[in-house]
Amino acid sequence: MSRQKRIRGAKTPLSEFLQELRQNRGLSLKEIAALAECAPSTVHAWSTGSMPSEGLANVKKLCDRVGVPIERAILP
Repeated sequence: MSRQKRIRGAKTPLSEFLQELRQNRGLSLKEIAALAECAPSTVHAWSTGSMPSEGLANVKKLCDRVGVPIERAILP
């Protein structure tokens, strides 16, 4: 697995989307990870600025399961 790029201190569209899910829907990182079918550590990395590489399929699963288009999670 290749190392994920991290944008230090920057809010990415994905990190903002995850923050909204946690605040507005009351989901934990663990619950988000279950919906995305990935490890909680992966969701934590996304929430702190890591960009998904091969994990984009997991972002798509998460979006499908919460009823949001993937563009909302990854585009500014």
